[in-house]
Amino acid sequence: MANKKCFIYARCSSVRKEAHELHVQSQIDDCKKMAKRRKLEVKNVFMDNKHAVKPNSRPGFENMLKRIKAGEVDVVICQTLDRLFRNESDSIKLCQMFRQGSLRPVITVEGEFRPSCDTFPLCPSKKSAKCNIE
Repeated sequence: MANKKCFIYARCSSVRKEAHELHVQSQIDDCKKMAKRRKLEVKNVFMDNKHAVKPNSRPGFENMLKRIKAGEVDVVICQTLDRLFRNESDSIKLCQMFRQGSLRPVITVEGEFRPSCDTFPLCPSKKSAKCNIE
């Protein structure tokens, strides 16, 4: 994956500002380390701090999706899949992007999820699925 560009996504649902800042920064640091190990250039970091129960309640996530669709990057790094999506609507959006080819791997500490993964979670209840673990 050398010379590829990526986005990092971090989210914390805590209402306490101190906990949010600490948790999000920890996620970003972990993701930057993953990007460095894989020789990926971090093009942008997106963050949200709201609980993501309602669809379309995360402006950072929505902005990231628009920029992926625009072809800016094809790799997303997040600490774990449950930081990337928390509801079926968000998961379906990512699956559609996989199928359309605008998004290729999603890299987490759990492993790498690719468009060919039939096990990519379609809802939060399947978030333990793994594929292409390195």
